[in-house]
Amino acid sequence: MIIIKNFLISLSRRNKVLFLLLIDFLSAFLALYVSIAIITKQLFISIFDYPVIIFISLFLFIPIFYSVGLYKSIIRYLGFDFILKSFFAVFLYGVIFYFLNYFILFFYENLIITILQSLIFYVLIIYSRVLLVIIYKELLSLDKKTNVIIYGAGEAGYALSQRSNNNFNICCFIDDDTNKIQNKINNISIFNPDKLEILIKRFNPEFIIIAIPSLGLLKRKEIIGKCEKFNIKIKIVPQLNDLIIDNINLDKFQFITSDLINRDIKWNQSKISKFLSKKVILVTGAGGSIGSELSKQLLNYNIKKIVILDNNEFNLFKISNEISSLINLKKELQKIEIQFILGDIFDLSKLNKIFSKYTPNIVFHSAAYKHVSILENNKYEAVKNNIIGTYYLMQNAIKYKVENFIYISTDKAIKPSSIMGASKRISEMLLTNSFDKNRSPISKFSIVRFGNVINSKGSVIPLFNQQIKNGGPITVTDPAVTRYFMSIPEAVGLVLEASSMSKDGDKFILNMGKKIKILDIAKKMISLAGYKNKLDDKNGEIDIEFIGLRPGEKLHEDLTLGEHFVNTENKYIFKDDYKENHISDYKKFIDELQNILDNEDENMINIFFRKYIKDCIL
Repeated sequence: MIIIKNFLISLSRRNKVLFLLLIDFLSAFLALYVSIAIITKQLFISIFDYPVIIFISLFLFIPIFYSVGLYKSIIRYLGFDFILKSFFAVFLYGVIFYFLNYFILFFYENLIITILQSLIFYVLIIYSRVLLVIIYKELLSLDKKTNVIIYGAGEAGYALSQRSNNNFNICCFIDDDTNKIQNKINNISIFNPDKLEILIKRFNPEFIIIAIPSLGLLKRKEIIGKCEKFNIKIKIVPQLNDLIIDNINLDKFQFITSDLINRDIKWNQSKISKFLSKKVILVTGAGGSIGSELSKQLLNYNIKKIVILDNNEFNLFKISNEISSLINLKKELQKIEIQFILGDIFDLSKLNKIFSKYTPNIVFHSAAYKHVSILENNKYEAVKNNIIGTYYLMQNAIKYKVENFIYISTDKAIKPSSIMGASKRISEMLLTNSFDKNRSPISKFSIVRFGNVINSKGSVIPLFNQQIKNGGPITVTDPAVTRYFMSIPEAVGLVLEASSMSKDGDKFILNMGKKIKILDIAKKMISLAGYKNKLDDKNGEIDIEFIGLRPGEKLHEDLTLGEHFVNTENKYIFKDDYKENHISDYKKFIDELQNILDNEDENMINIFFRKYIKDCIL
């Protein structure tokens, strides 16, 4: 269809008239053939037995149609006036045709043929023009569609072709499986990857979608490398289950943020399964990036019950819908009791009721205020939620004999320069001191600390994505700024394995690999989107602006102080053996903090943090 569209659009007005003449010529011939077949009652006839009639029928209409103005009409605007003009033109043609036959041949059957031929000719003219209008509108709609090529003719590719909307035109599939080549999915052809360059030139797609969710990292990077050299946008489908659950259309895919990091991380699922089996689990902050992924992954491990707690109604609604979709896909999940609770961890009364009613065996505490720049101007809320709320949770965990309490921390807690980082570090100190007199002999408190997760809410990746869609500029704080990165599913998988090996007071650090320059991420994302950045190429489409570090931000983050890494059985999980300051009296510690909040003294908050955190740089 694309080739036909380009051909027809390229035709001059003169050539378009000749094209219509050709159609009418063939219509006249076909009408004559059918007329003779009807008269002679034979399907296969020797039409050249009627040379005079052939000559008259095929050339008489041309001057008549021209004089009436049928070839001056613009096809796409044809209406009732064309039908009337056509009727008059064919009527005139039929009359002249009839009398020419009468005076030249004067055979009865020839006269009948001329009448039949004129009637059939008229019908064919009208239908041919209607068909041309339909084809034109269809071809015109292709201009409004975005051409895409799908790499992968499996289940995900099929699912995409089923839900392709009116904004996208799937030109073809590409697949490595030789058994699929030259076959079709939903009438869309499948080609060998060797044809990629030819197909891109032929269809001029705006982007390629890699629709192989199960693909290994190395193979995926190989495919990306093939596509990227054509300077074309690349998108990738999520997991097949996510594709079905979220009902994602082609225009909703993010481009390939997971491929900004170059690792294929594994975790011990059998060990996790043994640790979680038949347990009642509470997840705080379950509507956030980590909390929601935790909630979904926990369903895979034969747990007894999961209590999903969040203080944001929309986030709670969203995770409830996602889990409902998972249950619809996997009926065996129906045996897991799931509770969705709207509540705040700073509400001690609410927490008491939750722990009393559900008596969780394991708590994953991921609830926190985490946006550095926002919390710099909301210090009291940061302290209340991130520290006091954590303390209330810890109190209930001890009171109700929770077996394992796992706290999700951040690299910003090391050498904290922000209220967010300092509040998380104080919470770490509360939990790592829990093995002293403040604890019950049953509960184990541990910490898992890691850096940024790709595509989390408020992270630079979605921000850059939106800025690129808007045509730029991309805003980077500083050309030298670096961060650790890991995908959300990988981080959660490692959190679960770290939890399974935790002892009281353990601090785990996820191996985030090397720090990545934010500037390099920005450039890579621009490239994967099919553009060039103006920083490296003056003729590029997307600019990069440096806006300076915001309050509380650092150029570089750390996961531990000095070299305090201890290996575990998983190379992506370390222990941090750094010894924190000892908190001898929790009540006095919390009372001191509460007094600062009551007096609304922001300066005292910073003094408090510097007093207890040796490496604090607030």
